[in-house]
Amino acid sequence: MKKILSVLYIATLLFASCSDEYDDSALTGRVDNLENRVAKLEELCKQMNTNISSLQTIVTALQKNDYVTNVTPIMQNGKEVGYTITFSKSNPITIYHGKDGQNGTDGEDGKPGVDGEDGKNGHTPVIGVKQDTDGSYYWTLDGDWLTDDSGNKIKAEGTDGKDGTDGSNGEDGNDGQDGKPGMDGKDGI
Repeated sequence: MKKILSVLYIATLLFASCSDEYDDSALTGRVDNLENRVAKLEELCKQMNTNISSLQTIVTALQKNDYVTNVTPIMQNGKEVGYTITFSKSNPITIYHGKDGQNGTDGEDGKPGVDGEDGKNGHTPVIGVKQDTDGSYYWTLDGDWLTDDSGNKIKAEGTDGKDGTDGSNGEDGNDGQDGKPGMDGKDGI
């Protein structure tokens, strides 16, 4: 009898928990919003990686005395979003414009008060490259050499890696078996 009551009790709980009243539309909307935001971030990262790669190509072109032969606007939905730059020797590169942010809502009007002191001027760092006496180009920040923790200048162009050591010779394989003789006059048929 206890088993039957236990089964009925569990069945009642399961039946009561199965309801169409649960509304997960708020969660679905939030997930959709997150997916859209992630997609926009992925596109932004893709464009930033393209811009960084393009900057590397410009440094390489500078190092090899290459020059620009053409600049073509990139259009997307009737709007210019960047440029394709073609060089005489190097592969073409693509550089994208930055994105405009959305306007924020207007704040409340301030109350009259005493004027404060002017703030300090802001500073926008300028990242560039400069050729050193060794003929190589190095990264600069505001015109000064960009250095690593040891004080070494950071090259703007990678160097070829060193050749690795030769591997050891492999062992000889086993001899194969001799083939079967063919029938006279019918070889190759």
